[in-house]
Amino acid sequence: MMPMGAAPIWLLRFMISLREEKMTRKIALMTLLAASMLATACNTVRGVGRDVQSVGKAVEKTTN
Repeated sequence: MMPMGAAPIWLLRFMISLREEKMTRKIALMTLLAASMLATACNTVRGVGRDVQSVGKAVEKTTN
């Protein structure tokens, strides 16, 4: 017989597995978020590079 207030072992194992699942989901979500931010940053840097290049070409045209 189990003492009053003690949870059965299967319930404890289930609760631990839920915590692990939540942590796995959080890690996956954070990884996805970081990857999307990195991809956005790459596109932004590429766009800035193109803008700077076009400004350089415009200045070069004006000076010639």
